Amino acid sequence: TRMESFVTEVQGRPLFEGIGDFFKKSSPNTHVANIRCPVFVFHSFDDSNCPFSESQAFVAQLKAAGKDAVLSEPPAFGGHYQPMIDEGIPRAITWLRSRGILRPQ
Repeated sequence: TRMESFVTEVQGRPLFEGIGDFFKKSSPNTHVANIRCPVFVFHSFDDSNCPFSESQAFVAQLKAAGKDAVLSEPPAFGGHYQPMIDEGIPRAITWLRSRGILRPQ
């Protein structure tokens, strides 16, 4: 949804022809039915780029469709990038190992 105002602003300009369709086609929300693998979602609660609620809604949408999905809890804090490095990657590695997707070294 963070792109809605941008799309509205540039819609109809030749350089951005079809931008609305591009964002719809490239959104994971559009492809929930086609997702065939387990999904791990990490999101910092105070992310300035995208609201935490959007990840909650996406994971709920996946689960409602019978998909294997998890939103990493508890929520991390610290903005957009640093929490992913400090907490998200280690949590994802632990999750991958718990699923047997990634083997311990």
